[in-house]
Amino acid sequence: MNKIRMFHQVYLQDSTCVVGPLEYAGPLQKGYDDFFDDFYCDCKNFEHAEVALLQKAYAILLNKLQVDTPYFAFACGGDLQNQLGASHYFARSLHIPFIGVYAACANSTLALHQAATYLSDCQNQHALVFTSSHYGSAEKQFRFPNEYGIQKKETVTMTVTGAGCIALTNKPQPVQITQGILGEIVDAFLKDANDMGSAMVMAAYTTIQQFLHESTISYAEIDHIFTGDLSSKGLSILKELLQKEYPDIDQKLSDCGLLIYDRKKQPVFAGGSGCGCSMCTLIADLLPKLHQKVYRKILLVATGALLNPIMIQQKETIPCIAHGILLENTQ
Repeated sequence: MNKIRMFHQVYLQDSTCVVGPLEYAGPLQKGYDDFFDDFYCDCKNFEHAEVALLQKAYAILLNKLQVDTPYFAFACGGDLQNQLGASHYFARSLHIPFIGVYAACANSTLALHQAATYLSDCQNQHALVFTSSHYGSAEKQFRFPNEYGIQKKETVTMTVTGAGCIALTNKPQPVQITQGILGEIVDAFLKDANDMGSAMVMAAYTTIQQFLHESTISYAEIDHIFTGDLSSKGLSILKELLQKEYPDIDQKLSDCGLLIYDRKKQPVFAGGSGCGCSMCTLIADLLPKLHQKVYRKILLVATGALLNPIMIQQKETIPCIAHGILLENTQ
């Protein structure tokens, strides 16, 4: 059974992203719409700070489009907090239909895939897609609160503090979502929550291979493939796995978690991760390059580690997933 979904008349109308201080100090600074200069984002705690990131990104998007909230037929989004806390507390003020999604750090491509599915072949419809993550709230939920001062391993990733909003439309625009693939859960039988990059490799590999073997687009036609947050260790393993079939993969495969930070100058260990990682990199770096025709076709495969902290403490393994979308400059 072919797993590729073909989308018709689904275009990216505009987008915005807002980040925290560490991200703003990184190499993609020029691509962000705004930033907060402290991790609390002018709030009392990290959970509310994440909501503030979404609210600011959304306000900037509405200003860009010169529209009000009813412009969107529905919203689709997710985050890493329990019960999609940041997404729900943000979306409660929208008063439009809402689809919550959870695929951990793969939320960005899952939300885009689901919104494109609903929007495909519609007429005069618009959809809001968003994701967010926050270093403080993610550490508290999946590892240890920052106040504990736990020593970190070199393989750990830095959860990106950032939020992104994308407006999808049926009206022709330069950048279009043409194809998508929903991944399957893959378990590499790894248990280290401080090395999720390695755990997610096989999920990314499976989705990329399925897409390349089943898509109407050939590997040669794709300018570049971007994974979500495999980290330096995970990306090197993935390249090794793909090397035999695709000898030039080293020049055509990059990871958003290694693009959003400068690992030589910033204390981010193995790189970036989180729902905001692939979303903010897409908006700040990849979409501008698609508009400028630096790339004509890119495959974005965000990766998610579907771990439950309690089950990890019970010595369970980490199931993972990867969802992909193909973005093209069709003009």
